[in-house]
This record gives sequence, C-alpha cells and structure tokens, in this order.
Amino acid sequence: MGATSEFRRDLQSIRLYYLSTLESYHSSIIGHRNSDKDIVKITTTPSKGTKLVYVDHNYYIFKEDHIRNLESNQSKLRLSTAVSLMSALEKYLKSVLMVVFRSVPKLFSNIKSSQEMDFGTIIRFGNYSNLTSHYLEKEVRKIGERSLKENADYFKKHLDIDLQTLGVRWERVLQTSKYRNAIIHSDAKIKFMDGKTSTISIDHWGLLQTIDDLYALSVYIGKRVREIITEHSKSTKHGIAPKSIVLLSIDSQYFDLEAAKKAMQKGA
Repeated sequence: MGATSEFRRDLQSIRLYYLSTLESYHSSIIGHRNSDKDIVKITTTPSKGTKLVYVDHNYYIFKEDHIRNLESNQSKLRLSTAVSLMSALEKYLKSVLMVVFRSVPKLFSNIKSSQEMDFGTIIRFGNYSNLTSHYLEKEVRKIGERSLKENADYFKKHLDIDLQTLGVRWERVLQTSKYRNAIIHSDAKIKFMDGKTSTISIDHWGLLQTIDDLYALSVYIGKRVREIITEHSKSTKHGIAPKSIVLLSIDSQYFDLEAAKKAMQKGA
C-alpha cells in the first residue's frame, strides 16, 4: 500500500536526520574538549544570558558553556524528533483512512448514513463525485482534531483495525503522543495531579525504540488494510462498483439533479 511505504520512508528520513545531527553534536563536543583553547568563536546567535567575550571584533563563548549548550541541544533534538514522528503518524493515519474509504465505500457510507444534509448542500456541489469528496476529506481531517487514543478507538470501531493488539509497542507510541502534546502546548512540561510539574526527558534508546514501534504499527495496519480491501473486492465482484460511495438514497425517477438546479436558479 502506497501510504504504508511513504510512512516508512518518513520514518527512515527522520531517523537518519536525528542520528546524523546527533553525531555532529558528539563530534563537536569531543573536538572542543580536546582543544587547548578556553573560548569558542560564536557563529550563531547565542542564547539569552550567555557570557560572551569580545576579541578582535568577534564574539566568543567560554568552552565549557559551549559544551553545555551542545549537550542541551541533544535533548532538544530528541524532543523535536518525537514531534516529527507523531506528525508523520498523523499523516499516515489520514492516508490510511482515505485509502480504505475510497476502496471500501460501504464503510464510509455507514458513517455518513446517519447524518442528514440539506437540499441546498446537494445542489451546491452539483454531483455525487464532488459531494462525496467533500465529506470524505472532511471526515479524514477530523483525525488531526482527535487524540491518538480517540483515533485508535475510531479505527477499531469503523475499520476493525485494533492497534491495541500491538501491546507494549502501542503503549509506548501513546506515551510519545502525550509527550508530543506537552512539548507543543506546555513547553515540554507535564503537570501531575498534585499540581507539581516535570520537564519531559526522552532518552536516545527510547526514541529509537519508538521508531521501531511505529514501523511495527505500519506492518500491522498495512496487513489489515490489504485484508479489508481484499474481502470487499470479493463481496462486490458481482455487485455495485467499488467507487460508488453512497451518502444518501434517492429514487432517480423522482429526482433529476440538473432539473433541480435549474428550478432553484429560476426561483432565485
């Protein structure tokens, strides 16, 4: 499935960027520790409160302060990588939902069938293709509005894809999602029931484990999506065309879309 392959490429790209940047930090730290110089020339904007030395029209920072900054940057790198991983996962879940709903229209119809739409909406879109595309994209966008746990419940209910079968791997992914929310919305701090707060810390090996967990998740989802589409293809082999997404049922002998549009324009 294209969505799964793309997600795995995203994971690999994020992993390579993280490891190469980390290696750059490590090399820089070792190089400065072995240097006889006590100061390091500033090539980027220093953080607020940094002690600077002005020599020959250039600004320098004390070596030990620079090393501490590099070590702090490694921690920030792990946090930003966790955010990138969760963004890639959200993108993947949206792609999966789109693939399944387009391949198995009945699943999407089951969700939308209980919702009413006014006659004006039908006329405004002009045809079923535009109408279904609008509601399909609207349904997929909701993934970004829900928590990861809520999306997991949605996938289990409507697609029969149960992410909890991944066990501890899924629990680690959920934890990373909570970290992501705290990093973005709470300055990387988690608040406990007693009112105390703690700054999030993600270790190197835990981050690499999360990448492996997400890969395992893609294996499971990819397998389930293939099974769902294959099962649907067998059941519709002699039935309705797979592309016919039905949002509502209208007897064609009583409804002519073009005639209705002309009638409304005339009435206006």
